[in-house]
Amino acid sequence: MKGPLSFKTYFFSTARILYALFAAILILFPTISASMKTKNISSASQKPTEETLTGGTVSLTFDCSWNDERTEEILKTLSSYQVKATFFVTGEWAEKYPESLLAIYEAGHEIGSHSTSHKRFSHLTFDEKAQELLQSQNSISSIIQAPVLWFRPPYGDTDRETFAAARASGLSCVLWDLDSLDWMNLSPKEISNRLSSACKDGSILLFQNGALNTSSALSYLIPILQAKGFKLTTISELYAKH
Repeated sequence: MKGPLSFKTYFFSTARILYALFAAILILFPTISASMKTKNISSASQKPTEETLTGGTVSLTFDCSWNDERTEEILKTLSSYQVKATFFVTGEWAEKYPESLLAIYEAGHEIGSHSTSHKRFSHLTFDEKAQELLQSQNSISSIIQAPVLWFRPPYGDTDRETFAAARASGLSCVLWDLDSLDWMNLSPKEISNRLSSACKDGSILLFQNGALNTSSALSYLIPILQAKGFKLTTISELYAKH
């Protein structure tokens, strides 16, 4: 029968075991490391991208009160991307450019009131507000043969009486959360970059039909928003979804 192991024998035996374990770890480490990297890469590829986290419904809106020089090119741009928008026109603009108003409406876009003469509504009496709305509705409806449902106060200038006058006229007030500032003649890319980076579900974007670079800016902006999953539609459809 063998006696107890000597200290020397025990020491070398233990050392051989530890060495074998260490060698096994060295052999297996590259495989484990590669497996962990593959798992991390797979997880990263499944992580939602910025574009999958955006999207929703937004509305392009245009105020018509200055002139009519660029309305046609705006309509062509919207048509090329199959986008419907809402145009807020003053009664005076409607009467001055009835052909353009009819072209907007027949292209499938929505028409709203922008008052009759583009005055600041907070400076008007209730009766003056009501008269501005009534006249604009009559001017617009007589041309497009359709009712007007929406009202955008000029300059976004509102007070309680403005909302009350609109309700009394059967209108709902519409403002905006993103201003293109296209009337400042910013470059098309600058307009597009500002809006596309700030746009979110439910956003209402403000443009002017008479600004210099609006149509060109839309040519940059619309594809970006569509690529992010946004649906661009009228105010009526936007509000129906929110």
